[in-house]
Amino acid sequence: MGAWNDFSSAGYLLANAFRTNSSRSPDKLPAVKKWKAFQKEVNSLMKSVVKKDAKKSLDAYKAGSLALESYLDEVDLPNALIVASL
Repeated sequence: MGAWNDFSSAGYLLANAFRTNSSRSPDKLPAVKKWKAFQKEVNSLMKSVVKKDAKKSLDAYKAGSLALESYLDEVDLPNALIVASL
């Protein structure tokens, strides 16, 4: 869980770095919205794994993969970067 918390914080900070002015709320940034969508799917995945619900786990994994890809596109990181680190 600690690694996820660190990764989650870093992802949010990266998304927030795309803010063009300090008066704009970070939650309105497209990158932050996409990061939060990814976080939601990861949280769903973690809950379904604890409940040992294979169908929900698979669905959350697929949705999370798509959400992560969308986030990576938004922050100009190649998806291969994540795959190579696994």
